[in-house]
Amino acid sequence: MSDTTEPTIGFESETPSGNGVDSSENGSTEPPHPTGSPSVDPQHTKLDDDHGPWERKTVLTFAVTTAGVGQAPATAKIDRIEQAAQFLPCHYFDYIAGTSTGGLSAIMLGRLRMSVQQALDSYEKFGNRVFGKPRRSHLRSLLWYPRSKYSTLNVESAFIKLISEQLGISTPIAKEKLFETPDDQTRCIVLSYKQAPLMKKPYLWRSYDHEYSAGDDADKLLNLGRRALTPIWEVARATSAAPGYFEPIQIQGDMHIDGAVRVNNPSKVSTREVYLKEHERLPALCLSIGTGMKQAQADASRESKQDLKKLLRGRSTSKRPRRREIIKGYFQTIVSFAEKLTETEETNSSWKSWCERRHQVKYPNGGSLHWWHRLNLDSDFQREVSLDDWRPHVGGTTTREVIREFTDKYLESDVVQREVQEIAAALVEIRRKRIKTDAWERFVDNKIRYSCGGSEHHHGAKTYKKREDLRRHLKKSHADAQSLTSDEMDERMNELRFILQDQ
Repeated sequence: MSDTTEPTIGFESETPSGNGVDSSENGSTEPPHPTGSPSVDPQHTKLDDDHGPWERKTVLTFAVTTAGVGQAPATAKIDRIEQAAQFLPCHYFDYIAGTSTGGLSAIMLGRLRMSVQQALDSYEKFGNRVFGKPRRSHLRSLLWYPRSKYSTLNVESAFIKLISEQLGISTPIAKEKLFETPDDQTRCIVLSYKQAPLMKKPYLWRSYDHEYSAGDDADKLLNLGRRALTPIWEVARATSAAPGYFEPIQIQGDMHIDGAVRVNNPSKVSTREVYLKEHERLPALCLSIGTGMKQAQADASRESKQDLKKLLRGRSTSKRPRRREIIKGYFQTIVSFAEKLTETEETNSSWKSWCERRHQVKYPNGGSLHWWHRLNLDSDFQREVSLDDWRPHVGGTTTREVIREFTDKYLESDVVQREVQEIAAALVEIRRKRIKTDAWERFVDNKIRYSCGGSEHHHGAKTYKKREDLRRHLKKSHADAQSLTSDEMDERMNELRFILQDQ
């Protein structure tokens, strides 16, 4: 997706030249260029986030992924929508949402602002540190013991290490780094399942404020309020705490487990959230990514649970001894639960229906382009890759190779390639329009500031967060700036730009 070529199958997986790096947290001192190109477009469009190319938002959602895969095949698909070594996924999407290990994908690409390759590399390290070290005896093993399959200390330290490595900060600081994001940048949505004493329901972690909404769907929004002032690693633990695999986590007095227990596909929840947050404006594009379809598993799950309930009430479903049936029923329920956790197509159908209804209301004559898209493996690859598959324990190379094969086969389809091209073209068009606005610079790096003293002498001088504010000041208070051409003004402002350093 370069600016000089037609969009290819892929968003650019590396950062722009000097741009897109989260300098607010990695300590970079070199100011990134606002467009990732040699010069700013001279025809600056002075627009805020509610007008022009920023008016309708772009949304990326990740359904639950098999734990051993984490980012793939989900991120592998993103990798195909991203190629020419200039931009990050967070430069294309205003909101990135996920649940369970899909929530980890959202955190890595949205909150931590990783490139696709960085996310894949980080998850490989995470897999080795966690999935490569299962306990011998646990709730899911033959040598039964009342504890999770994976060590809580291992998974928490792995999350903190991941944050520390990506942001280039020490472990103690990484442990305290909050989930919130600047208002000017990509926002992150992650789901968990809250188990409060008097209320058990899905819980939506927002990196932004959403305190009030009105509209037909307002009553269906989850826990409206201020942004989550919670450490990133705690949100990651909450969304991925799959029962039997990881222990629940207590946050502010409430227990949280894997969001996929109730919302294994966050597409509908997050699209509705964005729709109401953005004053009932439909997204410009919403991309939902899944990790494979299954057949007839919801029914199997219900039947297994019903059989187990009968057993526990003393009603045997066969002539075998009741105790053996209970044990067998227990394990069948666990297996069915794990399968249900990763079955996301039922929610996807509901999401599509919601999108179609809202589209018809906004565009009764069929106007505007189709804006919702779904990419999901059509093969039963989950039969090959279990929920926490990581083979061998060191490296997970076998698991990752199987995933890559399934994903490549899916992406070879002409139908899928056409849809990916359509998605890529739409995202590139939106980005090209946004680059011409001053808001783009804040979108890619919220720590950029301007001062009349320039980058070397800004201490004590008045600083400006917005490029348009500095332009207005120069024209009003600096006589020599009043005769500058657009290109000369841009050059002057670039000289007065610096990166605000963390204290």
